[in-house]
Amino acid sequence: MSYLVFLLLPLFYADKFKENWKMDAETIEFKENVDAWIKQIRNEVGGLSEISSITEESIGDIQHNYELIHELRDEVEKLKQEINALKIMQIINLREIHKKF
Repeated sequence: MSYLVFLLLPLFYADKFKENWKMDAETIEFKENVDAWIKQIRNEVGGLSEISSITEESIGDIQHNYELIHELRDEVEKLKQEINALKIMQIINLREIHKKF
């Protein structure tokens, strides 16, 4: 008798299973939505990884440009000093020429 109950038990719960199938379909739809969200998030995170490498490259470029600017600033200062030296030399030459006349 218990063997017969064991065999008939799934048939008894078949109607209950059909009632719960609607909920399972909702669960399946929810799972598909979550999977789609996860794929979207992965794509966005992948995009952030690309942005990270681009940002690192930009930082390197900015640092290089900063170094070039400092070198140019030093060159400009040297040129200013040379121009001042030339001005002084011109003033001295003009004074000596003026003394001769």
